[in-house]
Amino acid sequence: MGLWRWGKAAFVVELALFVVFAAAFVKASSLLPVLAVGAVFHGINANSFIGVSKRNPFPTSNAYAGVALAGFAAISAVLFLIL
Repeated sequence: MGLWRWGKAAFVVELALFVVFAAAFVKASSLLPVLAVGAVFHGINANSFIGVSKRNPFPTSNAYAGVALAGFAAISAVLFLIL
């Protein structure tokens, strides 16, 4: 879809997809905490979409990949504890 060209649109679409899939696959009693955690982690990643800071905080692409992997592990661990 080429949404990477439009950061704000990509941010909204990704968040909407998270909400849709969470609603489809998470039991109702856990849905609100899962959505809250997803919104927090999505907000932490907002700079990747919107580009609030113009300077890249990562010196190499490997450093960025490592931080992304750590973020995936963190949200997975938090969601595992909730579910």
